[in-house]
Amino acid sequence: DCGACMVMVGSRDEAAPGLAERASVFVGEHLSEPDLSTARVASALACSPDYLGRVFRASFNETLTDHIHRLRIERALTLFRSTGLPADRVAAAVGFGDVRYFRRIFKRRVGLTSGQFRRLRPSAGHGTARRGSSLDRSSDAAWLEEDLGP
Repeated sequence: DCGACMVMVGSRDEAAPGLAERASVFVGEHLSEPDLSTARVASALACSPDYLGRVFRASFNETLTDHIHRLRIERALTLFRSTGLPADRVAAAVGFGDVRYFRRIFKRRVGLTSGQFRRLRPSAGHGTARRGSSLDRSSDAAWLEEDLGP
């Protein structure tokens, strides 16, 4: 499947973790680009998308597409927490070319719409809520962050 990944004939299994790691690095470097896909990563690494997908899943226990989505949503969460950018600008900033697709993936991964998540975020200058009160949503936000793993 991926001749460039083989150091010598039969060494594909030894080369697979390195390929998966290179794919992960490539994704990190190109995450904000809307055309990032398994096919693009495979092309850049000179191997087939099917082989790359199998190797990536075996190495990281998630598909390459799920990896891209997880990293993009993590960045989106950071932007929602730290800026007042609307969802369409956040979507574009993290690499989603279609805001409707971003909203669907966000809801699937986070369990809330982007608007619902933003309302969980404590407002600047309103840090007077006691821990555990209905006004203190920081524990909810921490739960969301922990829940976004692979």
